[in-house]
Amino acid sequence: MKKLATLLFLTVFSASVSGQALIGTTNVTTTNPNNCSDTYISVNLLLYCANYSYTGATITQSGSAYTVQLDYTVGFICLPALQYVTVNVNLGQLAPGAVTVQATAYLNSTLSSTGAVTSISVGQCCGAIAAFTPSEDTVCVGESITVTNTSTGQDSLKWYQNWELIDTSFSPVFTFDSAGSIPLTLVAFADTCNDTTEHLIQVYAAPEIDLGNDTSICDGTELQLSVAGNLNNILWSDGSTSNSNAFNTAGTHWVEGTSNQGCTGSDTISIIAILPITDVDLGEDILICPGAATVIPSGGNYVNHFWSTGDTTSSITVTNAGTYWLHANAAGECTGADTIIVNTYTISPLVFTDEVDKCGENEVSTTVSYSTYSWSDGSTTSSVIFTDSTSVTLTVTDLNNCAQSESFEVVVWDIPVVDLGEDTEYCPGEELILQSNIEGAFYEWSTGSTSSLIAVTSAGNYWLGVTSEEGCTGYDTVVVTVCVGVEHLNLAGLHIYPNPTTDVLHIQQSTQAQLNFKVYDATGRLVFSQFSSESEVVIDVRKLAPGVHLLEIMDAAGNRTSTSFIKE
Repeated sequence: MKKLATLLFLTVFSASVSGQALIGTTNVTTTNPNNCSDTYISVNLLLYCANYSYTGATITQSGSAYTVQLDYTVGFICLPALQYVTVNVNLGQLAPGAVTVQATAYLNSTLSSTGAVTSISVGQCCGAIAAFTPSEDTVCVGESITVTNTSTGQDSLKWYQNWELIDTSFSPVFTFDSAGSIPLTLVAFADTCNDTTEHLIQVYAAPEIDLGNDTSICDGTELQLSVAGNLNNILWSDGSTSNSNAFNTAGTHWVEGTSNQGCTGSDTISIIAILPITDVDLGEDILICPGAATVIPSGGNYVNHFWSTGDTTSSITVTNAGTYWLHANAAGECTGADTIIVNTYTISPLVFTDEVDKCGENEVSTTVSYSTYSWSDGSTTSSVIFTDSTSVTLTVTDLNNCAQSESFEVVVWDIPVVDLGEDTEYCPGEELILQSNIEGAFYEWSTGSTSSLIAVTSAGNYWLGVTSEEGCTGYDTVVVTVCVGVEHLNLAGLHIYPNPTTDVLHIQQSTQAQLNFKVYDATGRLVFSQFSSESEVVIDVRKLAPGVHLLEIMDAAGNRTSTSFIKE
C-alpha cells in the first residue's frame, strides 16, 4: 500500500486516455559516475491496460537537466489488466558536474506520469587507461605467461593476483602455482585517479600420475604398471605409448602423459632388486593309517608360512587324506610353493567269528590274519577260548602297522549241572526214585525215560542227561546197589489209593502198628509227616504241587518202605 500511495502521489491523470502509465521509482546505475563511461537509468512503471505498447525513449538535455520520455501507445479499447514493467535506458556519457535526471511517461503522446527528480554528480574522466594483453589465458600449474602492457596515461602500475599485489613492473612474467580461474588485475595510476582492468587466467593442474612406491620383484615376473585417467601423448621410459606397461629389469622407470587441457604429468618408480623364488619342498607323497595323525614339516628355514589349512606354522598335523600345499619364503626371497598328497592305507575290516556250539566255552577269532593281536583279557593269540559270557575288545595291527579296535559280546551257554546225589542202595520190595535236580528243556535217562524222574527197582548204574533251551546237555550218574542189614516193611499189608490223586491219599494197614508217614516233593523236600496207628490214614495233598511225590513209611523199629504217587 505504501508503494501504491507513492505511485498515486506521482501520477498526473489524463481524462482523455482510457488508462494510465504511472511511473513509480527511478534508479541511476551508479551514484558517482564519470564522463568516461555510460550512465543508465532504470524506471519502474504500472500500466493499467494489457495492450499498451512501448515505442521507445527520448532523451533531452537542458543545461545540467536530463529528461527521459518513455512513449506508450494504446488503441481505443483498453484491455483492463495491471502490468508492472521496468524500462532501462542508456543516458550515454554525461557532462561532468552536478546533473539531474527525471523520467516521464506518455500515453498516445499525452503525458501520463512524471517521476521524481534524481540528482547525481558526474566526475571528470581519469587520464590513465589500464590495458594489457596476456600471452596466454590458459596455462598449467607451474607454467609462466608474459603480459604486454598497453595502458596509456599512467604514471605507475600495480599487478594483482586474486587482489594480492605481486608486481609493479610494466611488462612482468607471471608463474601460477595453483589451479583455478585466477583473476589477473592491472591498476593504472595517473595523478590522483586510477583505472582498472582485469583478465581471468584459467590455470589447469597437471594430471596426477602415481606408479606407486619403489619395489622389488620376483625372478621371472614382471611389474605391471598403468596410468589412470584419459591422458594423451603417453610415453614410457622404454618408448611405449600405451596406458599400461610391464618391466622386469632393475632400475628406474618413468612415464609421462598429457591431459585434455595440455598439461603434462609424470612419475617414476624404481625396481630395486630381482628377488629369487624360494624353493619349497614338502618331500614325497605319504601314506598314513586311516584316522592316524601325521606331521608335515615345511622342510626349510622359512620366515613366512601359509598352508592350505590356513595355518601359518612351520609344520601342520593332518589326519585326513587329501592334497595339501604350502606357500613359504626365505628371508629376502619371493614366495615359493609345493604340494604333497596324503593317502591312507587300505585295511581289512575287523570281523569276528565264534563257535556255533557255545556250550561251556566259545572260541573267538578273526576272519583275516593280522600282525599283532591284543585282547582285553591280555591274550595275544589270534583266537581265544572264553568260558563265560563277557564283553571283549580286540586291537590288531596289520603289516602297515595300522591299528584298529572292535568290541563285541561273547556268548557262552551254561551246561546244566546235573546232580543225582550220592550213590545209593535199593532195597528189594521198595521203589527208589531218582529225580533231576534242575529243570531243563529235555531229559534223557539211561533207561530211555524222558521224564524228570524215574523209579528204580533194581541195582545198576543210572545216568541222566538234562538239555537246556540253548541245547547244552549236562550229565550225572548214580550207582544203585542192593541194601543189606535193614529190614523192610512189607508193602503187602498196605493199600494206597487212589494213585494218581487230586485231593487226598488213603493208606490202609492191617497190623494197626505205630507207623511214621512222610511225603517228599519232587525236589526231595519233606512236605508232610505224621505218626498214626489207625487202620486207615488220610493225607491231604491238595496243597502239593502237581507231579510225582515220594511216600515213605517207617515203623518203630526203623524198618521202612517207600513208594511214589502222582498228584494231579
